[in-house]
Order: sequence, then C-alpha cells, then structure tokens
Amino acid sequence: MIVKNCRANEYFKDAKVGEAMNAIDRVYFCKYKNEAYLDLPSSLDFGATISAPHMHAYALQILFADRESDRGVKKFLDVGSGSDYLCAAALAMMDYQGTVVGIEHIEELANWSKQNLETVFGPEYEKYIKIICADGRLGEHREAPFDAIHVGAASPKIPEKLLEQLAPNGRMMVPVDEGEHIQHIVLCVKDEKGNTTFTKLLGVRYVPLTSREKQLSGKH
Repeated sequence: MIVKNCRANEYFKDAKVGEAMNAIDRVYFCKYKNEAYLDLPSSLDFGATISAPHMHAYALQILFADRESDRGVKKFLDVGSGSDYLCAAALAMMDYQGTVVGIEHIEELANWSKQNLETVFGPEYEKYIKIICADGRLGEHREAPFDAIHVGAASPKIPEKLLEQLAPNGRMMVPVDEGEHIQHIVLCVKDEKGNTTFTKLLGVRYVPLTSREKQLSGKH
C-alpha cells in the first residue's frame, strides 16, 4: 500500500523503483516495528532516523534515472546509512550486481545494520554491500568513483569530498540546510567532462550531517 501511494503521489514513475521497494521489507530496518508500514520517518537510536518511504522512493527515482542507458549505476554510496534500508533497496535496483557502500559513523548503528542486511540477504550480502564505520562527509575514496551518491542528512553546503568522488555522468542528491529552518534537496549532476550542475528540488526536513561527537551529544 505504501509503495502504491508513493507512485500515486508521483514520488516515482519508474516501475523498477516499486519493485525494489516491495522486494525489501522495511520492517527489518525499523526499530519500532509498528511504524514500518507508515509513510513517516521512524526514530532509530543515537538521534538517527530512517527516512519516510516516500523519500526513499524519491531518492531511487532521482539517482537511478536513465538506469537503462550507458550511465547505469554500478557503484552506489549512501552517506549516513543508518539501518541500511536504502542500501538494500539500491542493491535491488541494481539487480543484485555491482557494489553498494554504506557509511555510518555510529558504530552501534553500523553493527546493527549489518545484522539487518544478514537477516534479509544472508551472510552473502557482504559480496555486494560494504558497511563502513567512518565520517561520511569524507566519503570512501578507496571505493570511488561512485555513479550515485545519496546523503541522508542535511549539510550546510555541498560536501566537496563527496563531489570529488562522484563519477563522470554520476548523480548525487544531498539535503542542504540554508538556515532559518529551510532545507532543500539539491541534485548534483556531473557530466562526462567533470563539470557539475546543481538543481534545487523539493523542500525537506532532515537531521544534520554532523560529527559523531555532536550527534551523540545532541548538540548540532
């Protein structure tokens, strides 16, 4: 029902997005199981959240646009991967091929998310999904470049390290906090020559993209 409503409200048009979301049961990635099938963000531990399903649908639609063209997505990076639902859905979008990297700077969340992935995919998930406990603002240069990058928390500006790790013809979407409680998703598209265009999309409300210490202290 949630996926059907997301499509009816035009958060996605590509049928593959619906198939991927239906293939990955959100209940395994929510702390509060009674909230798994609500189209709302749900709290995790340590001040983190799992985004509402419509935002995951929107992200998959944007980042996998033209997926059947030469652009293709073979490497996907999720910054602030939390419980790792989006990593799992991205792998489904990639037909369980390629590489998905999730970065989470809270070790307890990273370890829990690995348990979630093993529950859904079995231990073989490690062939396709790599979960790294590190500062997501710095990306993961050892796996770069990435064809698609999703940032799951609001940054005061476009993270330069992540932009550097975006592949030619790649796409990155990041919530940018403009102050005064105003945030927008910004789509960054890099062409084959390395030139990047920036497009402001819909208004959102995300938790801050910050350091591990500030997140744990609650002082953003």
